[in-house]
Amino acid sequence: MIYFNQNKQAYAFVIADPLCAIEENVWKEYSSLQQGVEYDIDETGIIDLRDTPEYEQEQAQKERQRLNLLNLTKADVLLALYQDKGLTPDDIKAMLKDNVPALIKFDYASSYYRGDDVVNALGLALGYRTEEMDYLFENKKFPEKVVEPVEPADTDSDSDTDSDNDNNTDLDTDNTEINTDSIQNNIEGSTNENTTDTSTDDVSDEVEQPADTTEAANTNSSE
Repeated sequence: MIYFNQNKQAYAFVIADPLCAIEENVWKEYSSLQQGVEYDIDETGIIDLRDTPEYEQEQAQKERQRLNLLNLTKADVLLALYQDKGLTPDDIKAMLKDNVPALIKFDYASSYYRGDDVVNALGLALGYRTEEMDYLFENKKFPEKVVEPVEPADTDSDSDTDSDNDNNTDLDTDNTEINTDSIQNNIEGSTNENTTDTSTDDVSDEVEQPADTTEAANTNSSE
C-alpha cells in the first residue's frame, strides 16, 4: 500500500493519520503524472483529472503553444507552396498586396514561425485549414491530397437493361405480327361478306318474275 499524508506526499510505509491509502499498482499509473493537473488526491484516493473539460482545454492550449513555436526557413515554405499549388513568390506577393505588414514580413524574413501573422494570413489567403498549416511546419510539406476512388460502372445492370429491352422488342414484334394477322383476317372476312351480299343481289336481279296469267285471261273473256 501507498500512504499519503495531509500534504498529499506519498509513503511506501504506514504513517500516522494518513489522508488516504491506495494500492501500489494503482499508484504506478499516476506517479509519473503531474499532480494537480492530471490527477489529484483526497480522502477517497486518487482523482483522475484527464477526463475533465478543463484538462482538455489546458492540453489544447499547450499543444497550440508548441505548434506556434515551430519554424521553417523561407525556402522551405516557398518550396512547399510551389509543390502543392504551383505558386511562385510573385504569386504570393500578389495575394498579400492588401496586407502590407504581412507582405513586408514575407519579403524580408529569412524564416517563419507557425504562430507568425504572415503565416496565418498566407494560409487564409490560400484556403488552407489550420491543421494543414500545422502539418506543414511539422513535416516541411503539406499533407497528401486524398483521391476519391472512382466506382466502376455497373455492367450487370446495363446487361439486365439491354436484356429487358431485347425482350420488350421481341414482345412488340410478336404483338405486331398478331395484330397484322388479325387485321388481315378481318379484311378477308369483310371481303367475303361483301362478295356474298353482292352475289345474292345479282341472283335476285337475274330471276325473272312469272307473268300475271289471271289478268290475261280476263282480257280474253271480255273480247
